[in-house]
Amino acid sequence: SDDELQLPRATLHKMINDALRAIDANQKISNECREMVCECGDEFVNAVSAEANEASTREGKSTITAEHVLRALRALGFESYEAECEIARDEAKEEENEKREAKKKRKRIDMSAEDAMALQNKLFAEARAKMA
Repeated sequence: SDDELQLPRATLHKMINDALRAIDANQKISNECREMVCECGDEFVNAVSAEANEASTREGKSTITAEHVLRALRALGFESYEAECEIARDEAKEEENEKREAKKKRKRIDMSAEDAMALQNKLFAEARAKMA
């Protein structure tokens, strides 16, 4: 269905309103114009996705990576978005790493003393094996 190929309208409407308010708090946007901006967003995402998919397919990859998306932006003439996308990618990676570390920390906290001792002994054994 068409809904599956659309960005969430409520989210886009909020983004449009926030962007508009940042420029001019008194400016309004018609519903027709708001919908046109949403359709442009849908088209942009679909075009970049299709181009990134083609890039990954050409490489024989089954997973689209951030690099494929960056290449798609360049191929479609959106080089001006590249730096901002790289920043977003780096922030997302950092956030993912922080979540992973927090999860590991929670897992360690939830360990019994016996489990912690067993893990410590395992880590020591692995370290000794690497040194040998």
